[in-house]
Amino acid sequence: MYQIDLEELTTFYNNSLDSIIEIFDEFLIGYDQIKTDLIHGYESNQPLELKGHLHHHSPMFSYIGLANITYYFQQLEKKCLEIKNVQELEPEFKELLRLLEIAKTEVEQKKQIIVISENS
Repeated sequence: MYQIDLEELTTFYNNSLDSIIEIFDEFLIGYDQIKTDLIHGYESNQPLELKGHLHHHSPMFSYIGLANITYYFQQLEKKCLEIKNVQELEPEFKELLRLLEIAKTEVEQKKQIIVISENS
């Protein structure tokens, strides 16, 4: 369900594997900051702060070929408008952290596949 389709991504980036590697690298370099921002937003217990971090970081997941994670971020953004206490989102936030790990692993694996294919 949460897998990058390299064929689709290659088409999206007009057959530029260099562009895909560049966006993968950007994600991997920024990964810790994304996670830190989201955790900070959650721990602040301010729904609008968490919403802001979700909104800021969600597009990256579409760029790396994981639009379904972008959609999950957007759904959480909407929920942030409906709650007073961020702790109400504990199960969803735990799932979000799990999805972040999945995204990182998926990007690392797909990047390796591209690098190997380019060197063959």
